Amino acid sequence: MIERVRPKRYITHNCVENCIANLCDATSKDFRPLFLYSWDFGFDKYKDTIGEKIHYHSLFDIGIERYFEISEFYLNINFSAFSKLQSDIIDHIESNHILLIMSDSFTIPWNTAYNKYHLPHTYLLSFNKKEKCISVTDSFYCQENMKIHNFAVGSIEQCYSIDIKPEPLSIEKNIELLREKYLLFLNKNIENRIYDLINDLSSDLATINSIDKLTLYPSDISYATLIRRMIYITGSRYNTISFFKYIGFSEKYVEQMSLIHEKWESLKNLFIKILITKKIQLLELASNELKLLSGLENKLCNNIIKTEGYK
Repeated sequence: MIERVRPKRYITHNCVENCIANLCDATSKDFRPLFLYSWDFGFDKYKDTIGEKIHYHSLFDIGIERYFEISEFYLNINFSAFSKLQSDIIDHIESNHILLIMSDSFTIPWNTAYNKYHLPHTYLLSFNKKEKCISVTDSFYCQENMKIHNFAVGSIEQCYSIDIKPEPLSIEKNIELLREKYLLFLNKNIENRIYDLINDLSSDLATINSIDKLTLYPSDISYATLIRRMIYITGSRYNTISFFKYIGFSEKYVEQMSLIHEKWESLKNLFIKILITKKIQLLELASNELKLLSGLENKLCNNIIKTEGYK
């Protein structure tokens, strides 16, 4: 059983990844299998703004069930749905268990979106025996564990009990299984034309003639939908670099994904500049960069499948 989870913010991780990474840190596990499905992209042409049209997952979801699947098979961390009753929660954490909590940021007092924006968020809940209080680990927002004496269960949307066991497989076997699974995932990406969706985004930018059509909340850069989605897309490419290294992919693939990550990072900064300066004409440059990225990602994915598959 974990004595204490220490918050450490991994800036390229989303909130779920941060929670699981902190659990891995506490038990000396390598969390990089979490990035099995990171190289993804979503585009929904029926949404109103560009920010709403894009996502870092093709299904427009944080993919928590996928993270649970990865955690169970490759990290030996199991998540099980748990009661949202306050008495059950308190009894559970006082028995030295940890819970994963899913809530709406709008209802979380320490969250910067509190009473402002509705965004899904996760954090860890445990009990501080020394201080006799509830302890919240939310490395996404705070670099210290927070002590809470009055916990409002009404803010909880989903609650999961966590069971952590020793590693079931050798690292070598883990990597072998991950490589097989990853090639299936990349093949599915090609079949679903994931990288062509980046080109669709490029084409859509050519129709934008107003900042209001670019993103929700354009005056609040921290919460502008476009920038938040771009941060996660950029982070997912960085995490993919880490995954490539974990499963032992060729250095040339690491270098190519590093270039892709750099271009997404530059594109994110360009969008920030557009929102601040209101220079819509810069969208032509953004559109051209997306066309280039579409080609780079498509080519890299096909090359990996051709070289690494069916050996």
